[in-house]
Amino acid sequence: MHFFRKTVGKPLVVMAIILATLLSLELAGQIVWKKQNGECLFFKNNMQNEIFIEHPYLVGVPKPSVSIKSKDNYSFSHNSLGYRGKDIATQKAANIKRVVTLGGSSTYCAGVSDNATWPYFLEEYLGKDWEVINLGVPGYTTVENLIQTALNISKLSPDIALYYEGWNDLRNMPIENLKSDYSDFHGNSLYYTLQLDKPAVGKNITIVLCLQNLLRKLFYNETKREYRKVNPTATAFTPEIDQDALFLYRRNLKSIIVLCNSLNITPVMIPQVLNCYKLLKFRTLEWVKSG
Repeated sequence: MHFFRKTVGKPLVVMAIILATLLSLELAGQIVWKKQNGECLFFKNNMQNEIFIEHPYLVGVPKPSVSIKSKDNYSFSHNSLGYRGKDIATQKAANIKRVVTLGGSSTYCAGVSDNATWPYFLEEYLGKDWEVINLGVPGYTTVENLIQTALNISKLSPDIALYYEGWNDLRNMPIENLKSDYSDFHGNSLYYTLQLDKPAVGKNITIVLCLQNLLRKLFYNETKREYRKVNPTATAFTPEIDQDALFLYRRNLKSIIVLCNSLNITPVMIPQVLNCYKLLKFRTLEWVKSG
């Protein structure tokens, strides 16, 4: 009996102490996270890192042939080509008119099921002679849509391309010396938007995330996936328009239109409705935080 206590009892006590310590640290971490973010990390829906994968040019793209349900019972499906919705043939049928939709989360329609996205409703409205393909990806701007237009959509032979643009490009205003490809801010932020930096296991556990951040600090190049430090322009938080960022936005839209015309695709630009109240509230909060 004494031998058993000595050889087995002590390790069990040590393990119990370690487990209790880890549980206490995790509880404290969850409390701090909820206080800072207004929600409990343990119940947070981190589904995005299950349905998006890294891409060498676009940072992240929808993972092909995946279908899952969120904790809120929303269904998300990507077909074999990596587009949201049902499977389609790459080659367009002779009697079908095809529409592709491009944009960010408001085109992908994050937060609703496949049968509640506006591209789905558009196809239902147009009828059986039309096909609508959802190429939207959360976080995408005119930069990613320009790449998609130049390299990806021609194989689908669409008749019309709808571009729902505005909000995500607006995030680049007002950044001092904004790079023409948005790479100094937006490109890095997409890793966070699509949650490509989250571990596959333990993504809702603060201890795992802290360990991951520590390893990144020690071994990773921080500028690869984290926000690079950017400075606001001199006219930030004023009514003055950031002309440099506006120029890049217009340039991207014009380039998209030229590409579409060269591919015999009719481009349709849909501006996103700007909620001035929300924008003013966001800028006020950022101004207060910056002192």
